[in-house]
Amino acid sequence: MKERKRFRPFTHDEEDHIVLGSPQLALVVCQLRWPLLTSMQGDISGKAQAMAQSLADDFPMCNQAQEVSFTIGPGGVAQTQGGIVYQWVSIDDMWRVSLNSQSVALSCLKYTAFDDFAKRLQPILEAVDKTMSLPKIDRIGLRYVNQFAEAEFVAEPERFVDTNILGFPALKLPANDAMLVTGLCQAIYQVGDVALQARSAFVPAQQVFDPSIGQLAVPAWIVDLDGFAEGVRTFSLESIMETVGKLADMDYDFFKLIAQPALKERYGGVPA
Repeated sequence: MKERKRFRPFTHDEEDHIVLGSPQLALVVCQLRWPLLTSMQGDISGKAQAMAQSLADDFPMCNQAQEVSFTIGPGGVAQTQGGIVYQWVSIDDMWRVSLNSQSVALSCLKYTAFDDFAKRLQPILEAVDKTMSLPKIDRIGLRYVNQFAEAEFVAEPERFVDTNILGFPALKLPANDAMLVTGLCQAIYQVGDVALQARSAFVPAQQVFDPSIGQLAVPAWIVDLDGFAEGVRTFSLESIMETVGKLADMDYDFFKLIAQPALKERYGGVPA
């Protein structure tokens, strides 16, 4: 894999580095999505089986799930069943591939560095190219979910990240008078041909921010950085991998932007 040019749109700084290790980086997901295709309508089990054979060495376990979506309207919440989601899981249960009729995703619960993630992603995209023969794609996304459950972070998050990303939950409240129960702050930034959705959330104990990472027995702060590129384009493995690298750089650079010195001292590491 050739060395990519680093993308630093928020800080323009290639010298300073912050790398978070487990368990702070709780989930990393890369998703490739495509328009509804004639070849992918109806039963895609044959294509899924062919793809499963290509991935069997790295993902020996499999299961299927039914997609379910929820719509809130005047009559309340309506539930709609979708198609089948095919899933393949690594032997250590830390890596998962999910496939449906319009997307494929690689998720990781034990992230080490981008290069390792990219090496695992590329054969999955090669298998998609071989078995699905996709003429077009319309979205590439790469999401990093940071989870901070340490008591010092929960008590004073403003010491570790810029208060602008914390939103209302960062307000100082009178002692013994009012308390934060839950909170969410969200923004989207456009950076040329890519974009970033940044979310922070305060999640109480025994509640779930994302089903993929489950719930904690203690309260936690979430910093969720989701980079994406939208627009119909021809399927090109080289172009997709370049875009994924650009999204990784953008997510990482935004984290550098919001990080306070105390965060680097507490969670810092070596360059990815």
